[in-house]
Amino acid sequence: IQSSFLPAGPLTFPGGNVHFHYCPASEVGGDFYFCHTLPNERTLLGVGDVSGKGIPAALTMARISSMIAAHAQALSIDSSLGEWVSHINQLICADLTAGRFVSVTFLLTQADLSTLEVVAAGLYPPAIRKEAEWTLCDALNQPPLGVIDDFAFQTHRVEWTPGDRCLLFSDGMTEVSNEAQEELGLDAFLASLP
Repeated sequence: IQSSFLPAGPLTFPGGNVHFHYCPASEVGGDFYFCHTLPNERTLLGVGDVSGKGIPAALTMARISSMIAAHAQALSIDSSLGEWVSHINQLICADLTAGRFVSVTFLLTQADLSTLEVVAAGLYPPAIRKEAEWTLCDALNQPPLGVIDDFAFQTHRVEWTPGDRCLLFSDGMTEVSNEAQEELGLDAFLASLP
């Protein structure tokens, strides 16, 4: 049931393609991702993580995924990604119970532009590979959704050229531990990327 809320991949969209990999630490949880094709050759992509674990997080993930899908087409060509995320945040604040929040990284592509729009809300900004090196996008890390109802999210623009790659990932990738209970960490994760 939970996997039915996640798009199957790989998918092709105007100006690129996307591959997904989902490997939950337990049978159910709050991690999710999405990909919505919009008018004017735009695509809204993202990865998210609902606070908490188990069935409550999975149910919240289903609600948030549905909310994003229902409002994706309202992302106007005249508004920034940050303005749209601010609106989604207000809806989530009104919907979630106290103590719950959702960390999401949003990415908006437009086939005829050489930029990507990024909003990192409580989760890592994307890693970008230009030529042979992966670096973390320097987008401002803003609060998670569902915490501050009137927060004005800011859009960060990334220069984009054919052949560049972008990786959206959750903190599950950096918090994985070895047998000595040592976390991998962000730097080691980026260094491990092919």
